[in-house]
Amino acid sequence: MNGFARRSLTAALFGAVVIGCILAGPIPFGLLFLAVAFLCLWEFFHLVSSEFSWPEAAGIALGLLPFLWQGLVIFSPCPGSRICWFGYCFSPCSAPRC
Repeated sequence: MNGFARRSLTAALFGAVVIGCILAGPIPFGLLFLAVAFLCLWEFFHLVSSEFSWPEAAGIALGLLPFLWQGLVIFSPCPGSRICWFGYCFSPCSAPRC
């Protein structure tokens, strides 16, 4: 299989997965892009470093932290609950001071 055919097949497969996740709802869609963000960070740190060590792992974790935090705020397990961080409470609707 040549390069163009392989890339076309990969693009069609990824397109089908994205459409499936859109139709499945916001949680599968968020998990898909969490995986995409992880793979992008993994690729970046492998390009800039010859060996994988704890600073690269910390970079991946810190890179995913805002994504995970936003998912935790939006998809809170308890409706109406607030998540407090550094003295601020977050909910999907507002962010008043605790």
